[in-house]
Amino acid sequence: MFRRSRCWLAPVASEPLLARQGEVAEAVRATGALLHRNYEPGTWTPHVTLAPRLHLDQLATVARHAFEVLPVDAVLERAALIDTSTGEVHRV
Repeated sequence: MFRRSRCWLAPVASEPLLARQGEVAEAVRATGALLHRNYEPGTWTPHVTLAPRLHLDQLATVARHAFEVLPVDAVLERAALIDTSTGEVHRV
């Protein structure tokens, strides 16, 4: 769980996933965009947010439901760069 009450699942960060994330970081920088420090290679935590605002007393309920369907096999097929200051979406 992140601070500020966010509950998330983290996948296995395989070497190919981490290498690809490094390539994405370089591609983002090449556009002139600023890369937030949390997305820098070596500090990035791949995750899927389950609940963006979760009180501690709700964590057991979320965990119980998550464990009913885990493990989940997934393949990332698309990604997008979103400018959070404007909401503009750049599909890749």
